Amino acid sequence: PASLENTFVSGRKNIIINGGMQLAQRGTSTTSGAQAYLLDRFYTYQFNASGRTVSQSTDSPDEFSNSLKVIRAANNTATTSVYLSQPIESKNCVGTAGKKITFSFWAKKGANWSASGGTLPVTVTSGTGTDQSFMAGVTGGVTLINSNASLTTSWAKYSFTSSELVPTNSTQLIYQTIAGWAGTAGADDSFYITGIQLEIGETATDFEHRGYGEELALCQRYYERYSAHASIETLIGVAATLTTTRALLNFQYLVPKRAAPTFSTDDVTDFECLHGSWVAATNATSIANTLTARIDMSGMSSLLAKGAAETRIEGGGWFAFDAEL
Repeated sequence: PASLENTFVSGRKNIIINGGMQLAQRGTSTTSGAQAYLLDRFYTYQFNASGRTVSQSTDSPDEFSNSLKVIRAANNTATTSVYLSQPIESKNCVGTAGKKITFSFWAKKGANWSASGGTLPVTVTSGTGTDQSFMAGVTGGVTLINSNASLTTSWAKYSFTSSELVPTNSTQLIYQTIAGWAGTAGADDSFYITGIQLEIGETATDFEHRGYGEELALCQRYYERYSAHASIETLIGVAATLTTTRALLNFQYLVPKRAAPTFSTDDVTDFECLHGSWVAATNATSIANTLTARIDMSGMSSLLAKGAAETRIEGGGWFAFDAEL
């Protein structure tokens, strides 16, 4: 019965991933004005405005360990808005069409937050495309929730329910906040947000705390980073040496990817193969599908052609596979 809709919950109820802001594989702070994912599954965009910092904070309500913080630098006069969004994969929106949804979160403002009226706008939009985002364009967009939360300097929970049903032809949901600024920034022109939850029904239930390992695996479907340990050798596999200067490493992800990912690394010379001594690559590329990738390392010397070589990532380096929306 409808009266029991929010009494018994089967399976996972929160469609948002990393709503507790625990996971930050890319790092814990960015000042980039371009579209940038920092905390996993959430991107920000700031129209190239300077003087904004997005970070993972340990300032949070009692039941959480982290929040996402956005601050405008003191004395900054740029009032360009910052966009915060999580486009939800279409496969995770199955079952929402034809139903009402409720969006809830915890938030607070800094002592000098300059937003007009001290409000934080939140929207949830449905679309009829597949795995789209506002940055790339949304097909058949319908705004289901468009509300403002009046923040205070203390943590509080806010919730909003769609007045209409999710369209029956909806294939995707997207959360977005557009936060503005006014005047000249004070010392703490900021806001914090965490505990973001999007669920079916007309009542905001308690936040669904998933295990850290489970939340990490959910995030790694979209982005997976491997970082060299600061003091312990980080081996990543055994490569086939095609020639004395080139080696191929078949690399299996920890979690299958949403789509064929793009490959990135901070420095190709961090890839090294062992033949008597460690030899660094001068180039590294990848061909990837949703299950595995082949890392092609070249520019080395003195390898054993048509042999094998242990491979490591060195020098505090990292490489990653990105399949975000």
